[in-house]
Amino acid sequence: MWPFNLFKPKSASRPRNAGGRADAAAPGTVARARIDSRVYPVVQLDHTTVTIDGFTGDMVPRQRFHFAFCLEVDGEEVEVPTSGTVLQVAGGRVVAKYLAPQPYYQRIMRRALAQRAA
Repeated sequence: MWPFNLFKPKSASRPRNAGGRADAAAPGTVARARIDSRVYPVVQLDHTTVTIDGFTGDMVPRQRFHFAFCLEVDGEEVEVPTSGTVLQVAGGRVVAKYLAPQPYYQRIMRRALAQRAA
């Protein structure tokens, strides 16, 4: 028997809030970001920088880190892996410059953001 189920439904793998239901994107958030197994709301996103709110970990400016954007595409949650460099940390907000993901994931990001805007 496997120690974990590789084929579990997506809803079982989504983080849960205190009410027991899957986290919905809060108003004012563009997407979500997964850093070290924790999911944080993304409040600002452009072509080169991202602002992540509610970060409780330890980071310092110029630190490099790996993370993934968690986006919803056609009702499915998709993770877009990338890495970035911290520009600023203040009051639970992290502003980072991120590297462009692979072209396949760039298309997924554009599609998810277009669906969210519509």
